[in-house]
Amino acid sequence: AHLAVLTSTGEVYSAGLNCYGQCGVQPTGEELQPFDEPLQLHHIPHLRGKISRVCCGLDHTLFLTTRGSVLACGWSADGQTGTGGVESVLEVTEIDGVFAEPHNRVSAVFTCADSSFAVTGEQSPV
Repeated sequence: AHLAVLTSTGEVYSAGLNCYGQCGVQPTGEELQPFDEPLQLHHIPHLRGKISRVCCGLDHTLFLTTRGSVLACGWSADGQTGTGGVESVLEVTEIDGVFAEPHNRVSAVFTCADSSFAVTGEQSPV
């Protein structure tokens, strides 16, 4: 399990298991050790764009920028990072492909277990 926190200034912090890079920082090899101390909080630097939403899946994380692009990291055996591969994404990586087209800007992202979802286009306030 892991978590990610988005601050009001658009910075992102994470904590928890990071075996697959899901915390947005390189794994150290000590991720499977029992937690004898409080969890270490990681600042995720160098994100491309200001982040407006962060979603944690089972072992992956999605980041939505204010310009409508999506970044991902973590376990991708089922393709849940959207990067086109099944290898773990150990660094936060921008998703290319269909989301790179200007008319396909993402307005919302969601995760559930090993799944990821993105909504494109304008959203009306609810």
